[in-house]
Amino acid sequence: MSVKDRIEDSKLLFHAGRLEGALISVLLAVAATSRKRYPATTGMSDRAAFEQFLKDERAKFIGGKEVKIDFCGETLALESVLYKFVRNCLIHEAELDDHVSFDYGDFLLDKRGTTDQFTFSSELVVRLAYTVETAPENKGLYPQGRYDRLPEPVPLKRLAVVKYRCGDQDFELFCWACSVRREAWEDTGEVTTWLHLKGRQAYRGQMADRPGLTLLVPTKYVTSIEAGPAFRQARKRTSADVGVFPPDKPSPEGAMNLSDIERVVTDLQIPLVATTLTVYRPHYELAIRDGESASGSANGGSGTA
Repeated sequence: MSVKDRIEDSKLLFHAGRLEGALISVLLAVAATSRKRYPATTGMSDRAAFEQFLKDERAKFIGGKEVKIDFCGETLALESVLYKFVRNCLIHEAELDDHVSFDYGDFLLDKRGTTDQFTFSSELVVRLAYTVETAPENKGLYPQGRYDRLPEPVPLKRLAVVKYRCGDQDFELFCWACSVRREAWEDTGEVTTWLHLKGRQAYRGQMADRPGLTLLVPTKYVTSIEAGPAFRQARKRTSADVGVFPPDKPSPEGAMNLSDIERVVTDLQIPLVATTLTVYRPHYELAIRDGESASGSANGGSGTA
């Protein structure tokens, strides 16, 4: 059976509520893809190939940051935690390590209480599957243009009011998650810069009573992005197909510059460090290897990645 089969099995198990089974399947796909990139002839062990592959793909997996975790007397990279405490235990012992649990959620890794306990969420399966599906080694295994495999856009600290114009039509959206992405347009293969949005349509400043949408809007169509009211989202992480606005229309008059869009979106997003891992705990530190660092509070507490 192929890497594609492993990913398809993972999706079936995921939607059937068998999370550990979904995780096993996607980890097998990661291991197989890592061996495509780093075959045995390179002299790399299975562990080295697995971890190096995920390090290579950090931009898709954890936003490009190197994450170090102090846990159980060791300082480990996130990739090593996945191999040692997740992959090995599930594959060799048929159950997770005593320090690790797994549940549905839209965070990546959470740690609460006074003991050394990790909780990975279903987001881990989503991100690993996307990493495998988009790896160059697996080119041709998946049809092009499946934008529903993109990682979730980054949640926002408050609602954003996004206005854009496509051709002769104006649109307004109240969104609670937003990211700038560069992905190929499926019709031409040309790399396009998009605004990846989750939200609801609005009309004259009022949110419409309609289901939420996930959209890809070419940034060249965006005319304004403004901070809206504070909000609290009751439901998280629902699957939905992505609506795509074709990038074949000209930029409207008054379109925002890309640099301004990126600045405004970054200001509105919940910071990556706060959404990647939980900190605020003794003996648990998160080090970002770009000159920044964050460490747990000696007073304890809880948080969610």
